Amino acid sequence: MFKSIRLLCVFALCLAAVLVLAACSQDSGGSKTHYIPSDALTTEGDDGLAIFWDVSHWASQIVYEETYLDGMPVGATIVGMRIRLGDNGLGGGSQDAFAADTIEKFEVRLSSSENGPGTLSDIFADNRGSDEVIVIPETSWEIAADDYENCDGICEFGPLISFANPFVYAGGDLLMEVAQNGGTNVRYADAETQVDTVHVYLDLSADWDAARSGHFSTTVLPYIAFVYTD
Repeated sequence: MFKSIRLLCVFALCLAAVLVLAACSQDSGGSKTHYIPSDALTTEGDDGLAIFWDVSHWASQIVYEETYLDGMPVGATIVGMRIRLGDNGLGGGSQDAFAADTIEKFEVRLSSSENGPGTLSDIFADNRGSDEVIVIPETSWEIAADDYENCDGICEFGPLISFANPFVYAGGDLLMEVAQNGGTNVRYADAETQVDTVHVYLDLSADWDAARSGHFSTTVLPYIAFVYTD
């Protein structure tokens, strides 16, 4: 009898430990993560263009087709994002990780897209949906040392980049606009899938928030993870 009670107690303690570990693996805010592309955690990407860091000053729009958002429910509130560098995304340097840096100006917008893939206008404002939210208003982006690794193979996603203003996904194509000023030239991971983008180099002598227009181009799909709550 005592042996049975002892075994029961051991089982109860093990069960409690499992429950604690399960709770720790959940985000305290109940958030979930949607990866683009869907195999972003298991596939080695190429080194793409320097969309999130560059020694020059530019803005870019990327339209994610609805198919890439499959699995993220309509009405989900996107509260942040994570990005992944490519293999040797630091330009093939010998560093083990990306050093601390500051992006002097950084801004991110999300909205539905008035124009679908293949039909983006070179006038940025013409592509933005009426539900546009400047999720990261113009600010500096402080990047800590070791936030991003210089890996060989499948790099891990970096830390959460929280949005000051969450965006509610209404379904359909999603337009992301990123603008930045300065920073180190590193490269994000991308998939061998073509998506439509519009790029423009910013005139820093003008109003940084002025209407932007650029040249239309096609680039590979950057790996990104949108963090959201239902």
